[in-house]
Formats: sequence, C-alpha cells, structure tokens
Amino acid sequence: MVDKMTQAKNERFSLKGIKACLFDFDGVIVDSETLHSNMKYKSLDVLGIAYPENLCIEFQGRPDMDFFNYVSAELAPTLAMSAQQILALKYDLYREHILNLTLIDGIQDMLAFTKQQFDYTNIVTSSVLIDVEQIIEKFFDRETFDYIVACEDTTRHKPHPDPYQKAMALCGLQPEQCLVIEDSPNGVRAGKSAGCTVVGITTTFSHSVLQEAQADIIVTDYQQLLDMFLLLKS
Repeated sequence: MVDKMTQAKNERFSLKGIKACLFDFDGVIVDSETLHSNMKYKSLDVLGIAYPENLCIEFQGRPDMDFFNYVSAELAPTLAMSAQQILALKYDLYREHILNLTLIDGIQDMLAFTKQQFDYTNIVTSSVLIDVEQIIEKFFDRETFDYIVACEDTTRHKPHPDPYQKAMALCGLQPEQCLVIEDSPNGVRAGKSAGCTVVGITTTFSHSVLQEAQADIIVTDYQQLLDMFLLLKS
C-alpha cells in the first residue's frame, strides 16, 4: 500500500500526458550494482592499486570509463596500463558472472504496466550495449523495450541530461511527457536536468540520498509504485 506521506507528496503528480517511461538499467531493471562495484574493486586489487573505501559510490550511475579515468589519473598515474586497459580487465571479470544476475523484484509487473499504459518503454543506461543485450536476451522478449540508449550513444553521460535527451528525441517527445525511473543520485540528476519527472527507487541508495538529488517521487519497491499508479488511475 502507498502510505499517507507518499500520497501527500504525490498529490501534484499525474500520469496525464505521460507517453514514455524511461528506465535506468543497473539497479532498476537488473540487480547488478553490487557486482559492478565488486568487479571494479577486484580489478584494482589484481593490479595492486590502493583505493579509498566506498570509492565506487560517487561513480554509480556513471560510465565505468569515468571511474577508471579517475583511477588512472589520481590513484595509479605511474601504472603501465591505460584506463582503457584496466576497464577491459573489469569487463572480463564482470562478464564471468553476468548471466548469474537476477532482476529487481517487481520489474516484470512494472514493465507490463508501462507497456499497457504508455506509448514507449525505454532503457537509458550508462552501461555498454553488449552487457545490456545479454540481460535482455536472458529475461525479456525483444518487444519489451522500444529503444535502448546505452553508453555508446552519447558523448556526455549521467549526471548530464544528454542520455535522456537522446531517448526523448528518439520518441519525438518533450520532457513533460516522460517519466524516468532511477536508483542513483547521478541518474536522478540526469533525469531532472533533462526536465523529466523522476521516480527514485531505493534499491541502491537511501531515501535521503535520492531526496537530496531532488527525485520527485521516492519508492522502496515497484509494488509501492504500482499501487500509486493504480490510485492515480482510479
């Protein structure tokens, strides 16, 4: 059930005019954020690179290349490997486990709702396309998602608005016609910068962190979001 506080916060929110739901991928569709972080740390451990605790947190929602550019420049400037080469090591480690990943609870029901309710159901992610496609092939029909905007599709990435602007352009829609679902502050900021209404889901970060990033709506899981949507439709 949607609690009274959530209902009160969402009195100004409406599904009227929404034509597209734009989903982040990691932590929103697939439960992969922990694996991404662990394999980043493991790649640094393999190379003997010391790093501060919780280094990955500030980079969640951003492309892996941003993380390894920072590592190369700030933590290992004398290492005889480029940021791209360290990234390749992380990809190798990550892909050993990618098919063991599971979906975020409730995402199938959420996708069924968005496919029925909206004209477009898209993915907007900082992950590379090949990793996204492996998960889609395992869990979904090809028709589930209308468009995928991946890391390769924009020059600037989250928290910049460019990925969401790209998704809107593909659909021919305006920001007020798009609903974004994100789990990280960088993703929330990207959606808000693009002018969209943003739902924050606390699969990865706390309510307070997503609130600070200015998510319009914050839910603990997809059942809570579906309950809210059904109330709005009634």
